[in-house]
Amino acid sequence: MKKIKKQVKKVTKKVMRDPLTKEFLEDEKKVVKKAIGRAESRAKRFVMVKK
Repeated sequence: MKKIKKQVKKVTKKVMRDPLTKEFLEDEKKVVKKAIGRAESRAKRFVMVKK
């Protein structure tokens, strides 16, 4: 996990220098957050069904 986090930080640092990609990244973050939220709610539903 730590290695992955370091890699992500490196990439984001590189990207943050470029303003255009920065805007693109913000959109990506929103998309990722939505996807994570969806996955979480799906997991919760799945767990409830299993009980």
